[in-house]
Formats: sequence, structure tokens, C-alpha cells
Amino acid sequence: MARQSGHSSIWVPPGRPRRGFTLIELTVSLAILSILLVGIGSSIVLASHALPNNDSPLIKSVEAGTALDQIVNELETALSIAERSQTSLTFTVPDRDGNGISERIRYAWTGIAGDPLIRQYNSRPEVPFLADVNLFNLVYDIQSTTESYPGAGVEDAFDSLMVDYTDTSGLKAFAVTASDWIGQYFAPDLPGIAMSWRPTRIKFKAKQASSPGSAKVQIRPADANLQPTDTVLEQFPLNQLQLDPAAFTWHEYSFGAEGWRMPEEGICLVLEHNSGISSVTIQYDDDSGSGRLRTLDGGASWTYDSGRSMICQLYGKITRPGPSQYATSGFLKLVRVTLQAGSPDAPRTQTSIQTLNAPALLSARWETDFDTDPTAMDVDADGVPDWRTIDGSVFDTTELGGGTWKVGTTTQLRTYPDNDFVELTVANIRFRDTIADGASGAVFDIYFDRVDTTSARISASIVLEDDGTQTLKAAHYLNATTAETFVRVKGLPREFVDLRLILDPENDTVAVFVNGVYKATHLYWKYTGASNTARYAQIGESGADAEFDSVCILVVASTL
Repeated sequence: MARQSGHSSIWVPPGRPRRGFTLIELTVSLAILSILLVGIGSSIVLASHALPNNDSPLIKSVEAGTALDQIVNELETALSIAERSQTSLTFTVPDRDGNGISERIRYAWTGIAGDPLIRQYNSRPEVPFLADVNLFNLVYDIQSTTESYPGAGVEDAFDSLMVDYTDTSGLKAFAVTASDWIGQYFAPDLPGIAMSWRPTRIKFKAKQASSPGSAKVQIRPADANLQPTDTVLEQFPLNQLQLDPAAFTWHEYSFGAEGWRMPEEGICLVLEHNSGISSVTIQYDDDSGSGRLRTLDGGASWTYDSGRSMICQLYGKITRPGPSQYATSGFLKLVRVTLQAGSPDAPRTQTSIQTLNAPALLSARWETDFDTDPTAMDVDADGVPDWRTIDGSVFDTTELGGGTWKVGTTTQLRTYPDNDFVELTVANIRFRDTIADGASGAVFDIYFDRVDTTSARISASIVLEDDGTQTLKAAHYLNATTAETFVRVKGLPREFVDLRLILDPENDTVAVFVNGVYKATHLYWKYTGASNTARYAQIGESGADAEFDSVCILVVASTL
């Protein structure tokens, strides 16, 4: 083929292979590539040094933020606070596993830098929640509510004339004999604020009977028919030689400090025959006054006369409300949390947690509405049942129905675990009696303010009467066996009755509310005994068919 003129290119025959890189070219290329790879590697190493490691302040700050998020989510729904300090917090939250029992959560740090923040769920073991904590600080915003109620009653310094039957017309004489006695019912007209009253002395007109003899001057409680019971509160001898044989004269008897009564309760004077044919002659008014009592069968039965009265006077003292007392409860509204993990120079994570339920600050809590077996309940989620039977037997769930406990084979339930109840305690009991058999009915007992072997005991009972109404009584114990009633409320409807007790160990008082109405505040008695070791509240029956609708006992945290 002829070469074209004007071109200097070399012609390559078809099919001949192209020439490759020379050794020098490869050597130079590899050198350049090595330099590039070293540079890229160095860049990667330098970049990796800029990334945070597990101990870096940034990672620790992220971990602290994640931990706080969980604490916020749990604490927002808290129902009650069982423990709180600068470095620990224990609270309950609503049921999470469907068993009807609240859950208990605890966060705590030792206060030592480097120790973990631990978390405990119900009764499970504590587990590290956040490692290497340098600071965990809790600050609480507490809202307190204060309830005011009258303090323990104060008795009048001097007695006063309460009942005066001294009319001068229609006067007649009554001779007391072996079967024919006389008496007088007294019902003082008290001011509305009166908490109780107490007879201090009585005066009546008497003279000698026609034959020598003696009588007994007695003070007795009155029954529902305003007639004397068989119980004698105080008694004094009356001898004929003390009396004028010719004229009626005043005779006075003073009573001790016992025998105080509820405002609505009256009292009876009885002149009981003791010896002789006629032991004493008493003057009475035949056409005015009211309340004269008479028995024709030596006290076996009595009649009340609304149109006659003994010539007599009753003096007494009124117990009036004392200075106001206050029951203060605390509720957690907000918690400010500061958390720092890692080194002291790591960022601090802070947040404020607003509680949705304003949980109460409590030292202890027992509660049941009898929808389920109370011995299986754990409201405070402390890992132990809130209630137990008196003998440790299995609770008979067939006694539950319609949200009530109809007391049967299981006669009593006790709070568990044991508690000294040395802080302000509020007990709310909704109960009733269902059979009018004269027994003590539904009963609530609490042994409280216990220090070593010294404690107090309050007992409240409700009984169904023959007329279909219920009577509630509250008593405090003077010793292990002797109780003194300080509140008696009659005429309550045949329904569940709400009883509320405020037990205040600081003032040694118990305040009583019935169906939301304040009734009295009383100084209770503490007694000592080697066997005085009871540390519980108890509900049940005593010789009657009792029903309980709900019980709630709260021990309020003393430090708010």
C-alpha cells in the first residue's frame, strides 16, 4: 500500500498487539499510589480520633439523658411516695402486668462518685441502671394541705346548775319501801358545741320516814326508754339519822370524775331501799316537771312519768372543744433532677418532672375495697400482702360479693407488715352490722403510738339495734382489758356508715368523724405491759354479722 504524502504517522498492520507499560512507568505509578494510600489512612485515623468513645463526656451525657427519660416517664404517673431524699426515691405506679397490683420502683445512688445509679422494680434485686455516676440530686416541690378540727375537749373549771326542779306547788311525799322506789331522769339542755358533760353533784329534798331505815343514793345510766339500767356508776349511803324528822330539807351528794356522758345522753338518780320498812321520804312535784321514775317491784321494771318530777337540782360540768388541731399531709407536685455521669467535667443533665396524680407522701398504706381477696393485695408494692387472717389461714373468697366482705369463717383481718403507727395516721372504715342480736357487731381496732411495750389502743364498733338503727361507739383502753367509751352516736341509718379517725401521736389525741360529721376529739391513754406487743390494725366482727365495704389506713410521712 502506498504511503500518503504529507503525513508522518507510522502505519501499524492490522492484528498486531499494542505495547504495555514499561517497568519505569509501573514503578512510578506504585510509588504514587502508596503515597495516596498512606495519606488516606492517616486521614481515617485522624478522623477516628475525633469520634467519641464510651467514656467520653458526650456519650455519658447521652446515656444520662436516656436514663432521665425513663425516670420521667415512670415518675409522672406515681400514685404514692414511700421514700424520698436527695439521692433516693421510692414510689408506686399503676399496675403494669394486669394483676391488679401497683408496681413499686426505687432509684438510689450512694452519693459516692463513680458508683452506679441503681433501680429496683417491686421486690426484684437491685440492678445498676446507669454506671459511673458523679452526681444524682433530687429536689422536691411539696404541696401541703392542712385540715383543721377542734382539739381535745376542755372541761369547765366550775360546775353549773343544769337541771332545776324546785316548784313550790303540787308538792307531795313519797315513802321509799322495799319494793317501791323513786328516781329522776336528767337530760341537761346543753349548748351545741358541747362535746360531753359530767354530773358533779345532786341535791334533793328528803326527810325521815315513819320507821328507822336506810337507803342508797345511786347514779345510773339511762336506757333507750329513759329508764335506769342495772349499772351503778356511783353510790352513797343515806341513813335516817341524817334526816330531819319533821321537815323536808336539802341533801347534797358530790360525784367523782367518772361518769361523763355524751351530749344526748341523760342520767338517772335512784333512791333504792336498803333497810327498814320505809327507808326515806322524798318530796316530789305532782303536777309539773318531767322525768320522775318509779318501780313497784324493787327495780325489776320502771315507769317514766312525763308530768311529775322530784324536787331536785343537778349540777355538772360541760366539756367544750379545745384549741384547734391540725393534720397536715404532703403531696409531691414536681421533682427537679440533676444527673451527671462520667467525669466531674462531663455535662450535667437536668429536668423537671411534673407529677400527674399529686402522689401523697406516706410512710405506710393499707387499703382494700373487697373487690378481690384482700390477703392477695399489695397496694404499696413492697412485696408482701397488705392483709392477713388472724390465724394465718386462707381467706374465704366466697365471703366477698358486690364489693363487700360479709364476715364469716374468717372473723378478723389484720394489717401486714407490722407497724408502730407513731406518725399521724388516718383510718377510714365503711362498715355496718346486719343482725340486731345485742352483740358488738362490726369492729375496728388499732394498736398504735407504740414505743417498746407502751402503746395505745382505740376500738370502734357499730351495732344494729332492735329499732333498726345503728349505734356507733369509739373507746380507748385504760389498760389491756378496760375500755372507756368516749363517743357514742345513736340513730344511724341501717346502711354502711363511714367512720374516720385521725390519730395524732404528737398530741395524744384521736378525732372522730361519722358520715363526714365531726363528733369529738379525745385524749387517749397509753398503757404499759410486757405482753403489749400488738402492732397492727384489725377489722372483723364480734358476735354478730358484720359487713365491710372498704378500709383505708394511711400513715402520713412526718417530714414534709
